[in-house]
Amino acid sequence: MAIVFLEKWKKKKIPEDLQFAPDVALECKDFPNFGIWSKPGAPYVCLEPWCGRCDKRGFAGDISEKPGINALVPGEVFEKSYGIIVY
Repeated sequence: MAIVFLEKWKKKKIPEDLQFAPDVALECKDFPNFGIWSKPGAPYVCLEPWCGRCDKRGFAGDISEKPGINALVPGEVFEKSYGIIVY
């Protein structure tokens, strides 16, 4: 199962139908996308802030045209960070 949020994700609580103990919150400022997924039957849930995402089905364009692609000029630095809060 996977849920992908394709909007700016700030500090939000996991939706109630996905809650598990202990309660968990994520602080991930300025990440444009966020994924929650788990392998069927697995005893874990993955919480992933994303700076890009996979191609849409049927995408055949150049990598520079991918939705959410990040491009840097030579010497430019790209940094992100996030925090996991366990209550």
